[in-house]
Amino acid sequence: MESSQPHELAHYSAGRWLLSQVYIVGWPAIGVVKAGYTSAGRTRFGPYLVRGGELLYLQSFEGIEALNVESQVQEEMRSRWPLAFASKADAAAHLGRNGAGYSECFQVPVAQWHEVIEIAKGAES
Repeated sequence: MESSQPHELAHYSAGRWLLSQVYIVGWPAIGVVKAGYTSAGRTRFGPYLVRGGELLYLQSFEGIEALNVESQVQEEMRSRWPLAFASKADAAAHLGRNGAGYSECFQVPVAQWHEVIEIAKGAES
C-alpha cells in the first residue's frame, strides 16, 4: 500500500488514493448549475470548465459523506429550480460524455448562484 497519503481525507482503494468530493459547476452563459460527486478530482469536473463552466464549490469529505451531501444539495435544488436539460443530447455540448449527468443540472439564474453554494455549505454539517 502507498504510504504517503495525499490528503487527510483520502482513502486507499484498488491500488490508488481516492478523495470523495462534491463539486458545483455553473455555466454563466446559459444560467445552468450542476452539482455532483467525484472521487476522481479534476478529471471529472475539469471537462466542464473547458466547455464554459466555472467551479463554484469544491469540498472534500470523509468516506461516503460526500454522497449524502450531493443528494441533499440535488434534492434542494430540485425543489427550487427546474431541470436545465430535457435529455442527454440537449446537455452534450456542455457536459461532454454524450450528456451524462444532465439530470443533475438545473436552470438557476446567475444572481441566485450564491444560494446554491449556501445549500451545499448547509448540507456539510
